[in-house]
Amino acid sequence: MVAPPYPDGFFCRNGIFDGGGYHNGDVWTWFSNKYPIALYRLGYPALARRMLRAQAEVAGRDGGFAEYYEDDAVGSRKGAFHYAGASSSYIQALVEGLFGIRYDAPARMLCIEPSLEGSGEIACRIGEHPLRVRVGAPAAIGPRTLRIDTPLRCAARVRMLLPAAWPAAQVQLGTTPLRSRVHRIGERRYVTFGLPATQASAAVTISRRE
Repeated sequence: MVAPPYPDGFFCRNGIFDGGGYHNGDVWTWFSNKYPIALYRLGYPALARRMLRAQAEVAGRDGGFAEYYEDDAVGSRKGAFHYAGASSSYIQALVEGLFGIRYDAPARMLCIEPSLEGSGEIACRIGEHPLRVRVGAPAAIGPRTLRIDTPLRCAARVRMLLPAAWPAAQVQLGTTPLRSRVHRIGERRYVTFGLPATQASAAVTISRRE
């Protein structure tokens, strides 16, 4: 945002700044895709998912992400019509937001915070190491599952979104119970637990507890 906005005619060869446009009022996809990441971390997954869906619908309508969209009745695309910056930030919103995958290199800590309501799977890389995360969520009230596969040897901190009807949860790594904490963040409950650094492949079960 530029305040005060550039006056009309300030850039004589380009009228996109006239009327306070371009920086003020228009929608920038690169920045807009950062917002869902913050919403996921702050515990508002429904709103974050709604924003990602809206971005995907606009990209599908236009055949790709535009650099920015005009503040008009239809949200006309402007600037570069196939903008890599917006596409990459949307992927970042899926990886760091929806699946919550981050790596704290100084602490050698893998952070995984999936906010999936249903099941899903994502494959990415942490440096040179492949990483695959699978979340299973049955349609009924059965246990949720989390599987992490990677050759990266590091401890992991996990935060899982719980079904809205669950008052509490218990966590097991294979058949071994794990210490966990259920807490509320934003509008939802989550369970947080840690995984030891010796786990290259981990299969976790999260069950409802009254």
